[in-house]
Amino acid sequence: IETETIGSDPQPKRISEGIRLSIYQNDPGDSHNQMRSLSYGERLRFRTTLVLPRNYRNPGAFDYAGYLRDNGIVATASVKYSGVEILPGFDGSKIESWRARAHRSIIGKIHALWPGQTAGLLDAIVLGEETFVERPTRVDFQRSGTYHVLVVSGMNVSILAMFALWSLRRVGLGEVAASACAIVVILAYAALTKEGPPHRR
Repeated sequence: IETETIGSDPQPKRISEGIRLSIYQNDPGDSHNQMRSLSYGERLRFRTTLVLPRNYRNPGAFDYAGYLRDNGIVATASVKYSGVEILPGFDGSKIESWRARAHRSIIGKIHALWPGQTAGLLDAIVLGEETFVERPTRVDFQRSGTYHVLVVSGMNVSILAMFALWSLRRVGLGEVAASACAIVVILAYAALTKEGPPHRR
């Protein structure tokens, strides 16, 4: 999420920063307070404690704090769903709203084809979406030094580029036309994942 204001009443400060927020629910079966999906542009208000990201100190571990920093995330936080207040209004751009809908549509199709835990890992590997990766699984990847597998990087883009070029040449496009179409596909993928410097490079 991106903050509008941070602080306590009566003098909150207008600060715009990226926060990685985890929203949880103790009783998923509570029909009176059923958790729903939140959409891009919705405005929220809640109380939480901001925590600075930290890395595990084992040699060669994935630089999780650096990864978040490269993606504009300065802190992490968690809040119970019942403590989240939905505010009126929309905050954001129409283009980003379209990208978010396309992103969610692809995730929906992944979850329709694969079971829960497998779908969550595919979300992370293909789109960089870690929402459905359970915390124990995330910690296991961090401790083993293989967390980069769950991050969209230049490797993902390279694989997509090679597959796109091969497919386009197979259907009869010339080298220049195939290269131009592959570039469009890669840029669309980069926009869809909205990951940081590793995959932009």
